[in-house]
Amino acid sequence: VETLVQKLTRNELLLSSIVDSTTDLIWTVDPVEFRMLTFNRGLRDYFRESAHIELKVGQPIEELFFKEDARRMWHAFYRRALREDIFSVEYDMVYAERMLLLSFHSMKNEGEVFAISSFGRDITAQKKAEAALAASEARYRLIVENAPVGIFQRHVDGVFEYANPELLRQNGCSTLDELNALYGAPLSRWSSEERYREYMDLLRRDH
Repeated sequence: VETLVQKLTRNELLLSSIVDSTTDLIWTVDPVEFRMLTFNRGLRDYFRESAHIELKVGQPIEELFFKEDARRMWHAFYRRALREDIFSVEYDMVYAERMLLLSFHSMKNEGEVFAISSFGRDITAQKKAEAALAASEARYRLIVENAPVGIFQRHVDGVFEYANPELLRQNGCSTLDELNALYGAPLSRWSSEERYREYMDLLRRDH
């Protein structure tokens, strides 16, 4: 029969295996001097490969970051964790061209903080994709805004939701409100209310 100690040991080994197998960076520091308490393989490899620093239990921030502004920033992160219990922040890594989403959590036992846990998830690819999408959307808008033909987007009920400058010019309007006022209420654009309702039903079915 498995004893309680054996169960606890097995559970700790399983947890350690899970923590070490993830690509996320995971570590804990003490809540007073912010010295390293525990760290996973991902964080160890990052410092070893990118900064040639061997992580050790008990290391202070000053041994991990050489620039004073970086040290101040990490002290501020941990102090904020103590104030707010939980918070997240985007962070550009010092020793690698990567961006992390850092999550900090004050770990408590009977109301007293005994450690601060930290999780770093690599969001470099996500941020690059977001930047590329924003650039693509900006280029598309520039093309549409300067197009020599009228371009518009309308709601299913016929209301103009967007019109480029050329379409406004063609209709003698300067704003979207003026364009919608020019064409009247959606219902007024149909020969009968019945035709309008048929059109709306058709759009809803297709959608």
